[in-house]
Order: sequence, then C-alpha cells, then structure tokens
Amino acid sequence: MSRFIRGMRRTAQVLAIATPVLGIALGIWYRAHYVLPIYEEDAVSHAVLLPNGYDTILAAGKLLVKKHDGVEVNPWPKPKTPYTLAQRKAFVAANKPAINKLREGLAQEYLDQSGEHFNSTALRALARTLAFAAKTSADAGDLPGASRYALDAIALSQQIPRGGGMMPEIIGNSCEPFGQKALWEIADKLDAKTARAAAARLAALEKTRLPLSATFQEEKRTVRSQFQPIFNGGPIAAWRNTATFFGEAQATTNQLIKMMPGESASEPEPETLADKFQWAKLRAQIVYYGPRAVAENMGNWMELVGRRSEQPWSNPRPEPPLPSDPLSQIILPVYGQLEIKWMLTRAQSQLLQGYLLLRAVRLETGHYPKPSEAAKFLPTDPFSPTRAPLHYRRDSAEKITLWSVGPNATDEGGVPGKQEAGKEGMPGDLVAAQTTVERF
Repeated sequence: MSRFIRGMRRTAQVLAIATPVLGIALGIWYRAHYVLPIYEEDAVSHAVLLPNGYDTILAAGKLLVKKHDGVEVNPWPKPKTPYTLAQRKAFVAANKPAINKLREGLAQEYLDQSGEHFNSTALRALARTLAFAAKTSADAGDLPGASRYALDAIALSQQIPRGGGMMPEIIGNSCEPFGQKALWEIADKLDAKTARAAAARLAALEKTRLPLSATFQEEKRTVRSQFQPIFNGGPIAAWRNTATFFGEAQATTNQLIKMMPGESASEPEPETLADKFQWAKLRAQIVYYGPRAVAENMGNWMELVGRRSEQPWSNPRPEPPLPSDPLSQIILPVYGQLEIKWMLTRAQSQLLQGYLLLRAVRLETGHYPKPSEAAKFLPTDPFSPTRAPLHYRRDSAEKITLWSVGPNATDEGGVPGKQEAGKEGMPGDLVAAQTTVERF
C-alpha cells in the first residue's frame, strides 16, 4: 500500500509540474496561431461612391429580357433553327432599356462595395447580350453600332474587378473575350474612322485596366474575412467547421475553374477509407496551423505574386514557393493560374488595337505601313521582356501578320501556337485574328 501511495504522490508531483507547463505551452501556441494581429490594410475603407457604376450595372442586369420571341443568349445556345435577323433585332430592341442603363453605369466611377463579390450570372449575361447585339448590328449593316456594342462589352469586363478581389477579376477575365471576339469578327469591315475610334477606345481602356497587384492586395483582405469564421470558437470549433468549409470551397473552386478559358473541373471520385484518413489528417493540420498562419502565409504569397505581375514578363517565370499550411496549398494554386489568363487577355486586347490601327492606315493611305513606321504606333507586347511593340510584317499588298511573342517570351516569327491552354512554356506566338479567335 505504501508503494502505491508513493507512486500516487510521484504522479501528483509530476502532474503538478506538467499541468501548468502544458497550459503555458498551449497558451503560447494558441496566441501564436489563433490570435490575429491588427492588419493595417483591413482598416482601409473605400470611399462611398454615389452614384456607383456597380449599382447601376447590376440594375441593368435586372432589366435584361432573357428570352424574347424564342431568342435567348444566356447561356449562349446553338439553336437547331438559326434565329432570323428580324428575331435578333427584336431581341436587341427588347433589351434596349437594359443596355442604356448599362451604358449609364459605364460612364460612372465603379467600385464593388457589396462585400459579396459574386454576381457572375448577371454580369456574364450582360456581356453576352452586348456581343449578341454587336453581331446583330453588323449583320444589319450598322458597323459603328456593332463596334460600340463590342467595346461596351470589353469596358464592362474591365470594370468588374474594381473594388473586389480574385472572384471579380476572374469574372471580368471570362467576360472580356465576348467583346473581343465580336470586334474581331467585324474588324476587316470597318471604315478608317470607325477603326481608329475603336482602337482609341481600346487604348484608353487599357490604360485604366486594374493592375493585377491591386486585385491581390484586395484579395488579402478577402481571404481573412472568408477564413476567419472557420476558426471562430477555437480549435474544437475549427475541427467542426472545416467540413462545411471544404464543401463550399470545392464548389467555388470548380466554378472558378469553369470560368477560366481552357479549363474544366473534374468529377469527384468515390471516397475510400484512405481518403477518409487523409481528410481527417488534413483537418487536424488546419486546426493546428490556425487562422494566423493562413492569413499571413496567403497574404505574403499574394504580395509576392502581385509584385511579380508588375515586372516585365519573363520565361521561365519564377514561382513564389507555396506556404506549408494546407489551406494555402489547396487554394493558392488556383489563384496562381490567374496571372497567365490576365496576361493572355491583355495581349489579345493589344493585338486587336494594333490590327485596327493598321487597317485604318491602309484605308487612309491605300497601303499598309512599313514595319519600321508601324513600330512607332503599335501597342506594347505584354509578353515582351523588354516591353517592345508588337511584331508586324507585310506578307503581301493585302495580307499582314501581327503577333505577340506569347508566354514563352520568344519571337518565333509569327508562327502561331495553341496558347489558349495558358501554358507558359508552350512554343508559338499569339497571332492576330488567328489564336485570338480560337480562344473562344
């Protein structure tokens, strides 16, 4: 009995020492992982805009007539019987109030102050409707009107990211091709005055395009507001909340991927016992790292990518290493795909602008300019490591080739490649009116 008592005493002594030590260690861990510092950028508030183009454009979305006389454009279908021009003109006429309201919004300063950052259905429907109106006007013989509709779609797409983070940027990037394609389809039909006016508006829009670094800066704030609720209530609550979060995150990720040209989300596979074990391990890791690691790791990574986007393009493109916490490992690779998509969209815009300028010169002078002359007014190639102008040559009196060096940053003489997949090392250039149209 005395041996048992001595053992109990020793155990009590060990516990008396270990319990406060363990409590202190847990307190230090909790403070380091679960107590968030005050982030200066979270305290920054946008000035309230009245009127705000964001509100006006969403009001335009509510005015959209989605179907009229059998015609609908959202989603863009391929009807068994092609719509007649009369049907299409009637559809555009029915949507005039929505288009006029949208143009009112485009003339206003735009800032997404909703905090929701997700109105993709309405915004994409507006972009599609404008592209449809451009095609209809062109077929009806109104090329200046068609040009304006197409440029409005591009302007709308470039407004969308303002004030938001990653999601609005992806929505805008997915909408801009509608307007670009509509303008490409009429580029060779425009007169000199309309071509120059379209090129001038594209140049003005490009100057005001939201830098990708600003999108990442905004997203730093967004991820903190999104991920913090997972950890509210401490580690035990975090364990419960991860199940709900990952279900929603997977759905959002799939939606993000579907919006990116050339991407598709894979179907989920049946869950095995090993999958369940890995899932439990992942949740435990998330609980361990806590909100502070997620906020700081993602924020630092976005800061690096944002700074990189401001530098001249290079191949290979140095990739910032992914942080070690599991949420960053899962989420950031999806974010990392945005830069190449953003660059491709910019390059397409510059090619379109350059092509319209070359056409205007030909109509005004009777011939295309010499490459040395064109270099003085052609837009910059976004993929050029030296930020040189787009490349151009005259193949004949009637045919030209205009190109960007593309993501591999190598001039291959205007030989096109399949750049729509967004692979940075792929061979081939981005050639105006070839790869540009094939993207869509």
